[in-house]
Amino acid sequence: MKDDNNIFHYTGMGLVGEQRLDYAQNKTLAHSKENGIEVHLFEVFEPKKYVYQGVVELADDPYQEEQFDKNGNLRNVWIFPLKLRDYRNPVTINEEQFKAREIARKQVS
Repeated sequence: MKDDNNIFHYTGMGLVGEQRLDYAQNKTLAHSKENGIEVHLFEVFEPKKYVYQGVVELADDPYQEEQFDKNGNLRNVWIFPLKLRDYRNPVTINEEQFKAREIARKQVS
């Protein structure tokens, strides 16, 4: 999800159970300012179709919120506030992609 400040609130990795900040890609992303790994953001508006947004960096510290996992169980997830390094050339999406994204968001809520 993107807010009014052009910050993407990316949900961490892990589909079932509590997410951990010290494991796999979540750890890499949480320490991306120090580890020198460049992070690229792709968004999915339709199944199996990825839209490249660009290189991103952490805009703030990761935080936790409650979300349902793929089995419908409430759990804590990590959210990573990300911003594009170069926002001069934002990627635009068509109306069909926008509607698909909004439907997907409502299903998660």
